[in-house]
Amino acid sequence: MEEQGYSSVAWALFFMTGIAPWILVNALFLQLAAFTDGPNSFAVPEGNAIASHMAVAIQAGNIVTIVYVVANRYFVFDL
Repeated sequence: MEEQGYSSVAWALFFMTGIAPWILVNALFLQLAAFTDGPNSFAVPEGNAIASHMAVAIQAGNIVTIVYVVANRYFVFDL
């Protein structure tokens, strides 16, 4: 049986799905200066530690996604 390739539209959608979170994360870190201590900034209670909190949250999201994909391959989730 001959294997069919994916269309250009499918590859474009796959690419956009992957690049959108990357752009959003970069935008968050770009705007981080507005949320830390500075003369023209919003004062958040975390101060400069907000960067660490954001990094942990982003990495937790990546790890949960990887764990779900691996678990979905070996276990059947019937929700």
